Amino acid sequence: QTELEGMLMGQKLFGAPNRPLSVSVRRLLEFGLVTLDMVKIALIDQHTSEDSIDELLVKRGWVDKAIVRALASDCPANN
Repeated sequence: QTELEGMLMGQKLFGAPNRPLSVSVRRLLEFGLVTLDMVKIALIDQHTSEDSIDELLVKRGWVDKAIVRALASDCPANN
């Protein structure tokens, strides 16, 4: 029972995000500045944090904050 519950919890953590990725995160992926695995780890981190995925990627040292800001400000707000 415990093993099954652990596996189900793992599936929930690795499941698809409830909301779409921000424009800056999508661009980080497109430009190859972060990997999908990095984003998945940030999504897992987000379960226990109030920070955005962008902020979590910066906190882990995977991307510079100035790059995230530049990508976010360079994008139309509706994307």
